[in-house]
Amino acid sequence: MSLFLALNTFAQKKEYTTYRVSEKETITSISRKLGITPYNLLKLNPDANNGINVDEVLIVPKKEFKVKSKVSTVRVTKSIAREPLKFTRTKKDSIVDGYLYHKVKAYETLYSLSRKYKVSKRKVRKINKLNRRADLSIGQILKFPTKLKNSCPSKIKETPVKIVEATELNQNFFTYTVQSQDTFYGLTRKFNISKDKLIELNPTLINGLKAGSILNIPSIKNNEVTKVVDTPTLIEPTYRTHKVVEKEGFYRLEQLYGFTKEEIIAANPLLNLEKGLKVDMVINIPNKESELNDIDIAGKSLNVVLMLPLDANSGIAFDAKSKKAKLLNKTTDFYLGSLMAFEDLKTKGLSINVKVLDTKKQSESLTQQINKLDLSNTDVVIGPLMFSSYKKVSSILDSKNIPVISPVSMKDHAVINRDNVIQNSTTNLALEAKILEHISKNYTNQQQLIIISSDTEYEKKNTIRVKNYLLRNDSIKTITVMKMNNGYIERELLEKSIKPDKENLIILTTNKKNDDFDYKVKEVTESLGALGEEFKVSMFVLKKPKKIAKIETRYLNRLNFQYPVSNFIFDDNVKVYTFKQNYRSKYGDYPSDFSFKGYDTTYDALMRLAIDNNYKNAFNNRASKRLGSKFVYKNKIEKGLYNDAIYIIKYKNYELIEVK
Repeated sequence: MSLFLALNTFAQKKEYTTYRVSEKETITSISRKLGITPYNLLKLNPDANNGINVDEVLIVPKKEFKVKSKVSTVRVTKSIAREPLKFTRTKKDSIVDGYLYHKVKAYETLYSLSRKYKVSKRKVRKINKLNRRADLSIGQILKFPTKLKNSCPSKIKETPVKIVEATELNQNFFTYTVQSQDTFYGLTRKFNISKDKLIELNPTLINGLKAGSILNIPSIKNNEVTKVVDTPTLIEPTYRTHKVVEKEGFYRLEQLYGFTKEEIIAANPLLNLEKGLKVDMVINIPNKESELNDIDIAGKSLNVVLMLPLDANSGIAFDAKSKKAKLLNKTTDFYLGSLMAFEDLKTKGLSINVKVLDTKKQSESLTQQINKLDLSNTDVVIGPLMFSSYKKVSSILDSKNIPVISPVSMKDHAVINRDNVIQNSTTNLALEAKILEHISKNYTNQQQLIIISSDTEYEKKNTIRVKNYLLRNDSIKTITVMKMNNGYIERELLEKSIKPDKENLIILTTNKKNDDFDYKVKEVTESLGALGEEFKVSMFVLKKPKKIAKIETRYLNRLNFQYPVSNFIFDDNVKVYTFKQNYRSKYGDYPSDFSFKGYDTTYDALMRLAIDNNYKNAFNNRASKRLGSKFVYKNKIEKGLYNDAIYIIKYKNYELIEVK
């Protein structure tokens, strides 16, 4: 079944309108705002070459004008039939002798882990020897009783060895807890020590690495004592697994993952790979972010299903102000962006068979609509957009091994807990973790950390969470907390707390409601921005304010204002400019953020699957960057894959740039 969306555009009597210049605006800023080039703006207003003034009226292209070409639909082409795919399951936690060893991640609590593994908090504390008031730390290993079988298919016969006590070591050392996915290769590189020396200091390693084991690591290097600090980052395992298929060699693996034969052999010290790879052999692949390069996909074929809330029979006007009209506009923009991606991929030789399902169709339930579709050879489903519908679809298609991409929802999809879940947009908690990780990594002793919060219960919890996260960095000794009263912050308190002899890093915690958060950001930004130049201030927020355009740019620039986002459009990018022009020529308007999202999601997913039709290989870990989105999909303890790539955006010289 194919559904083609008809779009009505209305011819305008004039293709141009007027624009009144506001304070601080320039030809460049106006061009970016209107989505045109400075050259075209100056061409319409030649007098502007000598500068522009406040309240000056400019001639600018009208945003909506007659479409130059009709909207085309994707031509349906017949795909090549293929056998159903078989997939292997990857476990991130180690299971040994009836216990599951879990590595604690950011924001996890004893309560959440107890619910996840269905064990009482009391029993967890007893097994792990925790007192009632103990806090969990990122990277801490906890064990939970389980009936699941051991992670390893077969045990290595243990050899009795002498346990060397720490006091017997004739050198300085520190201890390290073995993680579930550590390898000898990874440990030797991490601590700059040979495998033989590591076993000499820890004789139990003769029997192999075990999650939860405590290792003695020498801390003397070049006669200087060094310490490895566990910074509060969301550290992923050092490798992932790959099951070798028939006729697969090291050359094919290098194409897939970007690692040489020597690197793959080094990551598998317990396997003899010098003689070659064998079918069904499970090997370790180094877990570094290799770049996904677009390769020749000519002759490849994919079957794609788009599931979107098009509400095709509702008769909703596109220019209405209702929630339904706004959703329809966003959905339409996403769909048109996807069409552009299909066309670009077709020019590269990819044959695409597309089916579109309207998830807002009123006459039938979503389950009934899916059951009517022939999904036997479907390679990927993109959508639905709404979380509730997505949850239902991923559940129905899980048994069919069909990957389902959630394009825009930022809710935590880990609660779905299914293998076929692929979350495209980063969650709000992940965005918070990334900006805090960024602050922690770049902190120096010459800086002062200040958290600005309010006195609500929600804010107090946020403040405690942020503070505890940052204090895991040993270099951070103190963090000042300033509280707002009735939505305001006293200038006297600011001047008293902010030091002129240090750079002040200001972190603004989030509010429960978006409007409250936007108001809070505006108030704090204007208060800090008004301080004298002798105060060095950098300001960070845990999410992007929706009404950031209402804050004066001079304040944002003055404060090196920084925030995390999962998508960002850089107007000076040649590919972005080309896409805008092609989109406008085709559909009569400039693309919205949802148009970019539709293009990026569709193009990236299909390019990955054209390279490797095993979706767990195709999506797992390879890094890519499209027009406005970055993609690095990773596994979590729950089932599924989640995009971990974000942008940290900063104001500098009155422009928005990406913080590298």
